[in-house]
Amino acid sequence: MRKKLSALLLAALSVASVLATTGTAAATESVGRIGGFIWWDRNGNGSWLDSGEPRREGAKIIAHHVGTNVDFVTFTDANGEYDLKNLPLGTYQVHAVDDGYYTTTGWNTHERTLTDDRPGSEVFGHQGTRLHGRAWTDIDGDGIREAEDLLREATFTLKGQTDHEGPISRTATTVNGEYYFEDLPSGTFTMETPGVSGLTATRYQAGDYWPNWYRNNDFTGTDLLKTEPFTMYAADYEPNIDAGFTTP
Repeated sequence: MRKKLSALLLAALSVASVLATTGTAAATESVGRIGGFIWWDRNGNGSWLDSGEPRREGAKIIAHHVGTNVDFVTFTDANGEYDLKNLPLGTYQVHAVDDGYYTTTGWNTHERTLTDDRPGSEVFGHQGTRLHGRAWTDIDGDGIREAEDLLREATFTLKGQTDHEGPISRTATTVNGEYYFEDLPSGTFTMETPGVSGLTATRYQAGDYWPNWYRNNDFTGTDLLKTEPFTMYAADYEPNIDAGFTTP
């Protein structure tokens, strides 16, 4: 009986020793973490402290472990934030995919070395294409927006094929006669706006020369006014895609 108890005691001590050794090894095993966010840097100055600049949702982040040649991938959430956990220690190339956009915070790839479990942080600013325009009533029908031609309310729809994100369709309603599209990817687009009963599009690009080119009407049609297709590159800004209405 005494031999059996001794054998059981030795077995228990052996198991405890293995558990203690395993636990110690696990406790000393360290992993790292990289997090941060991406925001729409609309003025392109590289500062994320500016007001009115939202975070970018759904952007792809790739953390490439240089030593093992392994990629760790995630996407920014609704707050524009990302969090890569349980990363092996070492040096990473952290890449914020900006296809169709422009990175305003230097290169779109930042290097980060993790030496312990303290989290590393990488922040990126992306700038997209912007469009701005107006709807107005052309009183004299000359196709050029003048002081007496009042701005009017309208709804504009942008459609087209982006270079990297497939087809797109977005709608904006004018405020005080003006509309804005922000944070667009590069691509080729058309714009359209519903016609107004009793009116038609005024003369097309009648002021297509200096100094009146920015006061043009860029739409044609009656029931549905449309632009010609136009191409926008990364971080382009087009401030004058206007729709002028007049009596037939």
